[in-house]
Amino acid sequence: DHILMQAELQKHVDNAISKTVNLPHNATEEDIWEAYVLAWRTGCKGITVFRDGCRQEQVLTITQKPPKRDGGFITVEWGKYVPPALPPEMPARRYYVETPVGELQLFVVVDENNRPVEIFGQVGKAGSDINADVEAICRMTSVALRAGIALWYVVKQLHGIGGANSVGFGPKRVRSIADAIGKVLNAHFLNPETEELTTEGNVITGAQDKEGDVMLDFCPQCGNATLVHQDGCRRCLNPDCLYEAC
Repeated sequence: DHILMQAELQKHVDNAISKTVNLPHNATEEDIWEAYVLAWRTGCKGITVFRDGCRQEQVLTITQKPPKRDGGFITVEWGKYVPPALPPEMPARRYYVETPVGELQLFVVVDENNRPVEIFGQVGKAGSDINADVEAICRMTSVALRAGIALWYVVKQLHGIGGANSVGFGPKRVRSIADAIGKVLNAHFLNPETEELTTEGNVITGAQDKEGDVMLDFCPQCGNATLVHQDGCRRCLNPDCLYEAC
């Protein structure tokens, strides 16, 4: 546009008109060539082309402002950022982890760089309330991963969350569903040398669920995963509670 404007003015001026075409730093040799050829074809008697950043010092320098920081954190406009959507087909890795409420089957979706970008799972013999909580934790963790939150920071938020019960001992002790997810992400994506693989490539910590286990849910009275559905009623197996509703 600048060259065409110069060409229109050049028609009425005998002397050459001074005009500089400012190009971005990523301009190619072909871009510069096309600028000179266009100026010649449209009758310009002179033309100057300047590519941004080609000299250490220049008259005008435009740089992007760094993100604002608030209390040490980079801030974005509240309520505006939405994590990008994922492709319809992506590879995933499956893990089994024993938790206080049953065996968690966790799927971790990875990108082309083997970075976790989405998780989903279920507790095989758990009731609907427990699996609803599993889905909620997986959804929110997936949002954080897709938003580019540092994996170590996501793991830090999940690791160590616990309630009244736990399974395992020492570093393999699992205190909750959230703690189990944090341990999987830490062991197999932050510290992969600690993973234990079966012949099928699936990671298992703790014992497998046994057929015939009773489906447990959270008791609304004591809060433990000791609620069973029997004979059309809901009964708590906790001897200190014994909640029942029919």
